[in-house]
Amino acid sequence: MEVPNLINYQGRLLNGTNLYNGIVPITFRLYTVPSGPDMPVCVDSNNVEVVDGFYSTYIGDNVTWGSLDNALNNTQVWVEVVIGTN
Repeated sequence: MEVPNLINYQGRLLNGTNLYNGIVPITFRLYTVPSGPDMPVCVDSNNVEVVDGFYSTYIGDNVTWGSLDNALNNTQVWVEVVIGTN
């Protein structure tokens, strides 16, 4: 059995100064350069439950573009996190 390539990603969300509670869409974009016009190597998008400001999700379980394997074959990878449409 092959072990899936997943990255556990955890974070904290605030709404102003208040801890956020609810479900939010989160998109992760993985790049091979820190800035510039390059396309992401992998895009993963999930609806994530946030409780008392904290959330945990996996990058790689819902890839919408590219490949997590291709992203992880690079020596350096940068992650852009998009909450909702911001």
